[in-house]
Amino acid sequence: MKQIVLGFFLLFIVSIQAQELNRVIIDPDLNREILVGWVDRAGISSKDYLGNEELKYEAYQANKEEVAYLKNAFSADKNLRVLVVFGTWCGDSKANVPDFFKVAALAEISNVNYLAVNKKKKAENVDMSKMNIERVPTFIVYRGDIEIGRIIENPDSTLEADLVSILKK
Repeated sequence: MKQIVLGFFLLFIVSIQAQELNRVIIDPDLNREILVGWVDRAGISSKDYLGNEELKYEAYQANKEEVAYLKNAFSADKNLRVLVVFGTWCGDSKANVPDFFKVAALAEISNVNYLAVNKKKKAENVDMSKMNIERVPTFIVYRGDIEIGRIIENPDSTLEADLVSILKK
């Protein structure tokens, strides 16, 4: 039994390593460099893809009570996670993703995945058929494998307030 579990674990590790992280392409629709596919914060920040990301991060003033609520919720429920689908070419992504970085850092939300898409809202080698992405950024909150809510393009109020609303549903 241990050999089977170890085999599945090794297969999982190999499949993760086979996926290229922080892939950069020249988008033919934009004729410029963009990120596409699974990315991490370091990759996003590597060439300031989000335009003055650090300045936006520092300037964002998150609501302390809502951040505290998020921190408690995400620490109490390890099944909660956030998927951020965005475009390094997109103005709304450039405005909202750095704010999300700040909220996630303050609330200590570590279970976050970032998926960069091209202008057609696609990412190479990623099955996006069930994500229903029409606009970016889209912040999708999951409990386990079940989507419990999303923020599309811009929050109704603030990112932290909208995330709290999703969690309270």
